[in-house]
Amino acid sequence: GSRGAGPGRSRGALPRGSIQEYEAAPPNTISDFSLVNKRASTVNAIAIDALLRRHKASVTRIDLSYNYLRNSGVISLAYLFRSLPSLGHLDLGDNHIGDTGAAAVAESTSASTSLHTLAMGGNRIGD
Repeated sequence: GSRGAGPGRSRGALPRGSIQEYEAAPPNTISDFSLVNKRASTVNAIAIDALLRRHKASVTRIDLSYNYLRNSGVISLAYLFRSLPSLGHLDLGDNHIGDTGAAAVAESTSASTSLHTLAMGGNRIGD
């Protein structure tokens, strides 16, 4: 039997706050997206981007801290951040991000009127 495995569910136990858990949510119903310390990498940036685009009208908070997104991951997500009209909190701390990634995030969020918190501590900015 499938024992409750629905669309967007993979086999086996899913860690709380996994991408697969969020994929099951109907569009524009997620306001707080948190994937903290989930070993998310540049490869996962594509899935994160696709998922958050489905919820761009409702997302107010994104916490991707303590992952491995690096410059290439945040550069690929930068355009997404610009398209989230209600994003108020963005945490990208401890993601091995350097100057190039930080610049892309700064550029993509600079015109935001809703963003009040941008956390980028613990990265390799200015090293």
